[in-house]
Parts: sequence; C-alpha cells; structure tokens
Amino acid sequence: MCFAGLLAAPVIAAPIDLADLNSAVSLDPNAGGAVNWTVDGVQNFGQLWYWLRFDNDPEQSIDNLNLTIPPGHPLDDSSFDNGDIRPDTLTLVYDGSHTGIPYSVEIVLSLSGGDPGSGESLLNQSITISNNASPGGGQLDMRFYEYVNFSLADTPANDSVHLSSDTVGQPVNTARQWDISQSQAEGIVTVRPSAVEADLASTLLTKLNDAAPTVFSNNDTAGPGDVAWVFEWHKALDPQNSLVFSETKRLTIIPAPAAAGLGLIGGLALVARRRRRN
Repeated sequence: MCFAGLLAAPVIAAPIDLADLNSAVSLDPNAGGAVNWTVDGVQNFGQLWYWLRFDNDPEQSIDNLNLTIPPGHPLDDSSFDNGDIRPDTLTLVYDGSHTGIPYSVEIVLSLSGGDPGSGESLLNQSITISNNASPGGGQLDMRFYEYVNFSLADTPANDSVHLSSDTVGQPVNTARQWDISQSQAEGIVTVRPSAVEADLASTLLTKLNDAAPTVFSNNDTAGPGDVAWVFEWHKALDPQNSLVFSETKRLTIIPAPAAAGLGLIGGLALVARRRRRN
C-alpha cells in the first residue's frame, strides 16, 4: 500500500491547546503532533506523534492522511469536577480510505493536571485503528508507531531512558525517562508493543522519516542526551476489526535550579568555610 500521490489532507487551525490546572499541551494535528507540554510553567516536550507503515513501504506520519472532524466539537472539558473549564480533551480521526483499503485512526488525548506547584501531570491516550472494509474485503496488515521525545525540566541534553523487557529481552509495556534534576516521565501502554527502540531523538526521527522501511532493534536504553523512544505495534486486521489500546504518560517535574540560585548557594558555602577558618 503506497502513500505516493495522496491528496493533501484538509487543514484544521493549529496549534490546538489543551489545559487543565497546572498543565498545558499544544499540538498541531497537521504537522508533527504535540510539541509542548508544560507543567507549572516548565516545558517538558520535544515531540509526541504517530507513524504508520504497510507492507514494505517506508513509514509515513499519520498527518499524511485526511484529518476529519468527529461529530460535535473535537475539543471537550472532561474534568468538570475540578473547577477548570478549559478544554482538556481532543479527538482526532484520520481517514486512510484513499489508499485503497478503507481504514481509520482515531486518537483521543486527555490532559489531567495536578495542583499548582505539585509538578505532577498526566496525559492519557486512547488509540483505535480500524479496518472499515466490508465483510469479505481485504485484510489490513499494518505497523503503527508512537514516537516520544521528552525534554524534562526543559533540559534535553541530560536525559536518559529505559524501556522495560521480559526475561528473554522482549519488550513489555513501560518506558521511563529521567534527568539529573530527578524529574521523571513514565509511559505505560495496555497492549504490549511488537518492537521498541530507545536512542537519540535525531537518530529515531531519521529512521521514521527516511525512504526505507525500518526494523527497530529492541535496544532498551539510551542516554544521557536528547533521547527518545519508539513503540511499534504490528497487527493484521480483518474487515470490521480494530486494534484498540490506551496509554498513560505521567510527568513528575522538579525544575532545574536557576544559575543565579546556584551561584548564591556556592557563595554562601564559601563564606561559611572562610568563617570556620577564622
């Protein structure tokens, strides 16, 4: 199944902003997905987005598909009980019917912020990939990829990541990223990936965006550096069947000390040492 020569997808005004309590997410559904996740005013994202591959074609970003607006407004406030009425939930539906097999990808992103100053935030994802062909139609043999690049506490150069695996080295369902400020990100999915890879963000993006199909290595550790990870799901979907999974990403952010603050601490320590010598 080839994406070459696809019609341009309709454009929805971007960026789209979600907000809840101490947290905000900004994304462009037409180009590259989520690139901003702030918690208590601190930026923590490089990028979160999705790719697809069929047969031996190269991977393609899902924004090559036709973005459709679901019934009703795609933005919603799902946290009515916390007093924050800003939109915190977004539903996106990408239609791939023009590729030869009628299929769709629905993505629901829901942001759940923590109390101001807590450094805590959750981003819940629900993903449904459906083969909408009539009974007796063609099977959809597809690979779906999630790419995640955190920039914890807005300091990407010192992050490390580890992806969980079982006793024989096969991927399980959890990613954990951390940096020297002790900020942490964790992603847990309900459906075990078929393959994973942790590496520098630039390396993984090159693999996803080049002109060749990628076999991910199951390398489970990377860093320190500007790291990222990829989860891959490989599934053959019969007509009228879907792959459904959800994921929760949790952030615990400890802002890096300001340089001035570090200088002040160092200065006080120096004064204290001099006084002891006297």
